[in-house]
Amino acid sequence: MKQLQQVHRDVVFVKPGRKNFVVGEVVLDSTVGHETRFTFTENIDLYNLFSIVVNLTSPTGENYGLGSDSSIYRVDNITRTITFKFQEAPVGKWVYNISTSGYIPFDEVLVAVTSHPSKETQEDPIRVKTWMSSSEVTYPSPTRLYAFVSQGYSTVINANVTAIIEPPTEARSVALPLLDNGVGADLRAGDGIYSAYFTQFSANGRYSVSVTVSTSNQTAKLQAYKPADPRSRSLHPYQPLPLTSAIRRIRLPVPENSLPDPVSQFPPGDLVPSLDPDGNEGRGGREFNKVQVEPFTRFISGGIFKVNNYQPGDMLPPGRVTDLAVSVIHLFESSVTLNWTSPGDDLYHGTASTLELRFHETTLIYLDFLKGHIVNESHLTSGDLNPRPAGDPHVITVKIPGRSVDSLEGRPLFFALKARDEVGNSGNLSNIASAYFPLKKYTYNLKEEQKLNAISGLVVLIVLGVIVIFIVAFIASVKFMHVRHREKRREQELIDGGCYRYVMTVMKKPMEEK
Repeated sequence: MKQLQQVHRDVVFVKPGRKNFVVGEVVLDSTVGHETRFTFTENIDLYNLFSIVVNLTSPTGENYGLGSDSSIYRVDNITRTITFKFQEAPVGKWVYNISTSGYIPFDEVLVAVTSHPSKETQEDPIRVKTWMSSSEVTYPSPTRLYAFVSQGYSTVINANVTAIIEPPTEARSVALPLLDNGVGADLRAGDGIYSAYFTQFSANGRYSVSVTVSTSNQTAKLQAYKPADPRSRSLHPYQPLPLTSAIRRIRLPVPENSLPDPVSQFPPGDLVPSLDPDGNEGRGGREFNKVQVEPFTRFISGGIFKVNNYQPGDMLPPGRVTDLAVSVIHLFESSVTLNWTSPGDDLYHGTASTLELRFHETTLIYLDFLKGHIVNESHLTSGDLNPRPAGDPHVITVKIPGRSVDSLEGRPLFFALKARDEVGNSGNLSNIASAYFPLKKYTYNLKEEQKLNAISGLVVLIVLGVIVIFIVAFIASVKFMHVRHREKRREQELIDGGCYRYVMTVMKKPMEEK
């Protein structure tokens, strides 16, 4: 538990002049921080004066540099190193600023940060283990690089993992992302083992490997769990089980010439997590829970491998597609939607030149790819067959040529594809993706349903229109009758009033004559 952790390592290039400073960041998580060292080593000709200046800012805003306490800041002119030492370093983001007053075109500065596990937490520090498939490679065979990220008995997933490969020549180092997506060199997605093929050879000789790890927005750890006592399950449904490890459910790839793995006492089917109806990992076997991981950085040296028989030229074929899948089947449109992860020009690096997609009514396409019916751009209703960069998702919808709904109903089609590069190297045949078209009686005809919905909607609108017209007409008629009745009353009142005045006038005349 006292093992020193390499938190950060980088090489930066600084131009002379106080305004040409270089700024970098280092993240210390809560599992480290004890006896932490920041070292900055100038790597130039010994005849040049030691000239770099470094300022360091802690997460709490304190600045350290020239003039700081000697117990923290130290300059060694012989080794050309500036060292900052902290007995207990605060958790968070540290920022360093490097400048130089030298006269050479640029200064090369090695930045390294190491720290021991923190004494203030019981959490194990995050650790990285890295290895390669072989220590000696015969070109054009690739080598596979691996990194396993864990914290105690938990595996860390969705991290940013990059291998830095230094070639034997003066060529620049190669930054190779290691992925945990189950594609290419990676055997299983989400097991905490990040993998990739290295194919960017430039010469015979020794290549050195190092790995950097940092968090992404989704980085988490798979924590092992066990069911609690049934009597207390309602209060505490799951309890941590430190001795049951998420690591034990995986098998680490090892070099071919190493000893075989010991036989595990845990049945594999009991240890591999599955997905519950809510999409959470861990239901059905041993219980696993995803726990968010705080920001961290790690660095580890991965050793060296030797390359023989290097020859210039493109001798590596594109990679094999291993996740070709049918995602949607459209019976009444006689089409299917396919998706896969793009291979590269050299295995899983770069971009292939062409893609060849075929289908067949039987699995014979696996034995003889050329017997399959070829799919070209004219058969696509969405997407295209232009290769994507390695690792990018590719989705297309294919309208099956020469097939009707009746000929497809209740029958399967099998799809496969190959990638080729610009010199004609062909990748291996992909996995076979099956599309089983259902019977019409079990399938909704979307177009007919849309027509029926449109007709039904029109009928509803007409009925509503008739009802509205009826209501308006009824209201108008009622209002008309009301107005008419009122007018008749006024006429009757006028008539009645006129008769009264006539009678009064007739009676009034005789009285006046008397």
